[in-house]
Amino acid sequence: MFLFASILCFSQDSSFQLKDYKYRTPGFRALSVNLSLSGSSNNSKSTSSGENSNKNLSWSTTNLYYTNTVSTDKRLHESSIYLQPWGDVSKQTIGNQEKKNNTFSNSFKWQRNDRLYKNSLWFFEYGNNLELTLNNNSFKEQGTHTIQNIEGVKNTIAFGVGKGRIERVQDAQMAMYILNDLKTQGLLDVAVTPELTNSFAQLITSLNNRRVFDTRRRRIYEFTKIDSFLRASGAVNNTDIRHFTTVNDNWAYAFNPYRLAGFAWFVRLKPGIEYSKTLSQTSFVPLTKFSTQRFSAFITPQVGVEKYVPINLKWQQNMGASVSLQVGTGQYKNKNISSTGTSITKGKGNGWQTGLNAFYGVAFFPNTRTQIGANAEADALYYDNKTSTLSSSLRVFMNYFIGYRTYFIANTNLSYNNLHYPLVSNSNRFDVNINLTFQHILF
Repeated sequence: MFLFASILCFSQDSSFQLKDYKYRTPGFRALSVNLSLSGSSNNSKSTSSGENSNKNLSWSTTNLYYTNTVSTDKRLHESSIYLQPWGDVSKQTIGNQEKKNNTFSNSFKWQRNDRLYKNSLWFFEYGNNLELTLNNNSFKEQGTHTIQNIEGVKNTIAFGVGKGRIERVQDAQMAMYILNDLKTQGLLDVAVTPELTNSFAQLITSLNNRRVFDTRRRRIYEFTKIDSFLRASGAVNNTDIRHFTTVNDNWAYAFNPYRLAGFAWFVRLKPGIEYSKTLSQTSFVPLTKFSTQRFSAFITPQVGVEKYVPINLKWQQNMGASVSLQVGTGQYKNKNISSTGTSITKGKGNGWQTGLNAFYGVAFFPNTRTQIGANAEADALYYDNKTSTLSSSLRVFMNYFIGYRTYFIANTNLSYNNLHYPLVSNSNRFDVNINLTFQHILF
């Protein structure tokens, strides 16, 4: 996902292209830990409420992310588990009124998707997306203090068919950078051929699949295997400190940059359910308590395409789009306790919404340590009550490796949202967000 132009580089000097690499692995796994800090401000204007301002500080304590990939000729499996505690402190001014809102939450996500391939790259796919949330909110406004607790669960199953394959090519990128740097310094004794590059990339894939917690032992093993390969292939006959530092600079400071190649289209059917429970208590005179339970079931047909193009060694281009139609039914139960007694209301109904999503991105890899890029994404939703929403975002980011399996991530997000209620109101909102993250791959 990142920036335009094309630059002549090593990939253009060789007949081997990143898009030609087939990532076949019995299982790549990685567990990473992240420390993230962010802040944002926005200024919004609505035709119904005038001009408002909002300032907030967000932070995330240490969160964990686990990913697993299995890629064979007949099957591509991808799954991930994400656990994130999160906090947000905000201050909002609406006219002459001031509001303070403190939020603390924990979220858990488990996603998986399998594509089973047949002849001519036709595939059948199935997957699951489970989300659990726990949320605590403290809200103060003009002497009123409201505490709210929310519990929620959402699960969506997906079945689909399609054609095409998306390959991971980060290991081929690593192989090309190492060979390119050795060639530049005059340390290679043979010409770089597509066969040599592909074999070296396959070795790197096999090395990344090994799980070793002892970093010292792992690095000794990895460098021994790389050195043995370069000698056995005849690429390097005599090694010196320049040979070691060239390999070390690329290998130790650029673990697993994420890069894709390929084209695929798909048709999916996604049934799902969602349940949430909210308990709210307001320290107002007299004290009031409110609870609500909501349940919904839905089914979503979806059609989409995705294309990832490694233009050359240093430049990447990604794009895709999908169209969906969600039809669902739901019901709710509200319970209100106050000085006047207890009241209970119930309701149910059906609804639908149609949506369009599109994304485009470019990426620049000046070396194995640095990734710079930009992503643009747009979403449009139209509901059965003629309400519509339009949102767009631009994300500019940089990933820089600062140590063995540790890198620094900087993100700037610009987003625009429009919410339109026919004959009622039309609101627009623009947000700017900056996020700084340190990530370390544990194994």
